[in-house]
Amino acid sequence: MSSFRAHVLILASLLLIAGAGLIGCHSGGDLEIPKAHEDYITSFGWHVEKGIARILHPKGFYTGEKLDMLKSVDIDVSPYRDKEIQESIYLLQERQEQQEHGSISFHIYEVDGKIIGAHLAYEGYSPGLVKLRKRE
Repeated sequence: MSSFRAHVLILASLLLIAGAGLIGCHSGGDLEIPKAHEDYITSFGWHVEKGIARILHPKGFYTGEKLDMLKSVDIDVSPYRDKEIQESIYLLQERQEQQEHGSISFHIYEVDGKIIGAHLAYEGYSPGLVKLRKRE
């Protein structure tokens, strides 16, 4: 098998794996921001610029590294393994202090309409996840 073909197969496999988590994904344009989400975000001192995406993760999606990554920002989704988890992502008006134009997004996780956790994500960092804290 040629090196080029091997790279194409690897890339296709990665896209299929990544796509599995995007079942029920809604994005593009400005998404409607539920009042409960806006109130939750502003209770931490942050302000929404616009809605970016709403992703419905299938049952059992959060395992291994994905589960550990959320635990690192104090979100434990393990009690919800047998449920679909909705992730809503919002671009914030605030920007990173370290980067002139670095954006910050606010991620809210819900099960059956109940918020079970949230975190911030900083553009340009890997993974860039930050524990939710009140803005000073």
